[in-house]
Amino acid sequence: LNLPVMLILNNGRTAILRRFGDDGRLLILPSEADGGEQWVSREELAENYSGQALFARPRHELEDLRSPLVPRVEAWFRDTLKLSKWLYSDAILASFLINLLGLMVPLFVMQTYDRVVPNQATSTLWVLSIGLLIGTGFELALRVVRAHLLDTAGKKTDVILSATLFERITGMSMKARPATIGGFAQSIHDFQGLREFLTAVTLTSLIDLPFAVLMLVVIGLLGGWLVVIPLLAFPITILF
Repeated sequence: LNLPVMLILNNGRTAILRRFGDDGRLLILPSEADGGEQWVSREELAENYSGQALFARPRHELEDLRSPLVPRVEAWFRDTLKLSKWLYSDAILASFLINLLGLMVPLFVMQTYDRVVPNQATSTLWVLSIGLLIGTGFELALRVVRAHLLDTAGKKTDVILSATLFERITGMSMKARPATIGGFAQSIHDFQGLREFLTAVTLTSLIDLPFAVLMLVVIGLLGGWLVVIPLLAFPITILF
């Protein structure tokens, strides 16, 4: 018997049974007692006991051991990417500026042949060269910043996805698991492929892909039919 126990007495009164004495007597705390605890005999208590008692037991709660540093997500892929949306937004902005600055070299060459060479304009060449060097410096700095942003976002996403996967695996019921160990291992291997997809190199290629259209538009405006060459080269490069 785990003590203390609340005993329901006659007439709606209560008493707390604290402990048993060596002489067979009981230590109780009546609800109406002004003198505190009292020692009573078993016979005396039995005369007033209604036969009902309330037992107390400790409340067991499962401790949440998940790290507070790893946020919980509901839609594990979409919500995880949303946690790094500002990093990806800054990386897209940096990519736009990088591709915009990448137009400097063809424009520099075009201006050199159109204005500098025919007119022997050495001063114009110096101005264009200095502008090209400054723009190239900005482009290199933006590439470093973009790589850092994508690397930070990729590591953050990797940690959250790994924690989510481990939580799902450890909390998975036996009936929900694949029938074979090989199938279970293949599922984890497929998740590893998704993690590799979110690396900085892959994301950089995906971000730069829309800006290829901008380059083609510029080539078409400046070179006319010459835009056909990169249009044909692009699918050939993918196929071979």
